[in-house]
Amino acid sequence: MLLHKASSSGLIAALAIALASAPAAAAPVVLNPNFVTTDTAANSAAGTGQYLILNWTPSGYASNSNADPGQYDNGRAGGNSVVGFLSGASSSLSQIVQGFVAGRTYRISVGADARAQPQTRPTFTIRADNQQVLAPVTLAPVDPLNTFSTAFTPIQSDTFVAANSYVTIAFANTSTSNSQASTLLTGVSISQVPEPVSLAILGVGLVGVGIARRRPRT
Repeated sequence: MLLHKASSSGLIAALAIALASAPAAAAPVVLNPNFVTTDTAANSAAGTGQYLILNWTPSGYASNSNADPGQYDNGRAGGNSVVGFLSGASSSLSQIVQGFVAGRTYRISVGADARAQPQTRPTFTIRADNQQVLAPVTLAPVDPLNTFSTAFTPIQSDTFVAANSYVTIAFANTSTSNSQASTLLTGVSISQVPEPVSLAILGVGLVGVGIARRRPRT
């Protein structure tokens, strides 16, 4: 009987150690997560409104088409954009992200703020393959007009299950936002959420390790 218990504890301990040491699946990589542009030609033509942000697709009045580069280049010389910029209702920036594992659960994170101006503050949401994964949240305006100086507010989406190895993620002002409401974005990342079953097995295994260590030696 003692041998059986010892064997069971050893098996649980081995399982716990294996789960703890197993490498986590690599999270999908977002290209250009800080919305930086290195397109010299676009920078030099910023006054024409052709200010391109690499890897992101704009819809509506977003930062890839704006006649005022100061709205999203942080006032730095050379015109290198350091934030994503959504202006007005239904504007969005999206990207097809590779590296998902179908059936696995994920979460999207981003830093977001609103630019202070007299118009209605923006209402912001996140989508994954057209599924809303962040209920519309109204962003408090914190940055003065034409100045991006404050720390961004971290925002996390709800969890979602990937249907394919690629997912289109989108950051958007909702249709209820004012036509001049501005959202600022930076630091996009995607993380895989541990599966509940794996966590439960790991927890049982760790309990088994603790019991085995406390058992008096004979």
